[in-house]
Amino acid sequence: MALEYFPCYHSYRRKIAKLSDQEVGRLFRSLLEYSETGEAPELAGRESVAFDFIADDIDRAKQNYSELCDRNRENGKKKYDRLPSHATACETCQSESKTKSKSKREKESKAKRDDEDASASGAHLLEAYRSAFIEECPSLPQPSETGKWTAARKQAIRAKGMTPDEMRAVFAKVQQSDFLSGRSQKWDGCSLDWILKPANWQKIREGNYDNKSPQLSPRQPSYDLTALADIDLTQI
Repeated sequence: MALEYFPCYHSYRRKIAKLSDQEVGRLFRSLLEYSETGEAPELAGRESVAFDFIADDIDRAKQNYSELCDRNRENGKKKYDRLPSHATACETCQSESKTKSKSKREKESKAKRDDEDASASGAHLLEAYRSAFIEECPSLPQPSETGKWTAARKQAIRAKGMTPDEMRAVFAKVQQSDFLSGRSQKWDGCSLDWILKPANWQKIREGNYDNKSPQLSPRQPSYDLTALADIDLTQI
């Protein structure tokens, strides 16, 4: 059964003290949505910072709940295995029951190993995205190790539906931009999280931040008196 709530600690009061009532409302609605669906909504205000660390608490609570359910199931199976069989029970039935129980445990053990493999594969994929960003955008701040990434950042990457190599091309456009890379010295706020925001991502891909081609200045009039001397004034 899925977890039907998320933890809300008293320590959050201090962390959201500077948010307005509207920002707190948007934050709470977004947390409810994330807790239920696992999808991180797009937040543009200050509440996005609070969302990141509270979302991590939600993830940990779900993980703890899942582990508790697994332990309860395992304890229930152990209790069942310790129950004495009836003296009149058919030995064949007992054998079939044990065989089914063993087969079920083996399937569950295999499923658990598959989940662990999937988790390792997911971590490797996140590292591929991180490497692509670092290699293509050396002038921008390097993101932290993937194990420290927020749930919102992971969700933003998954939402793009792109492989690391496909995303690498977008990162290359960022580095080629004098404005985004900071070479123009007009702005230095570009980062991985800024790039992943849907509106910014779309503008980058559409070329809104590409370097502009230099405009040719109109031809200036000539004041060469030698050239004027060669003009036949009678023809004017």
